[in-house]
Amino acid sequence: MTLANWRKALETFLNDWQGRDEVVGALVCGSYVTGHPSERLI
Repeated sequence: MTLANWRKALETFLNDWQGRDEVVGALVCGSYVTGHPSERLI
């Protein structure tokens, strides 16, 4: 998955939460988000 795909997925997810009074923020982390994905062992 590319960084652009992650950004679009994040924006789609956040759209459902924007404007809700009970939500004060969102935390996103990980190598894909920063644009430096690393290989993982499965």
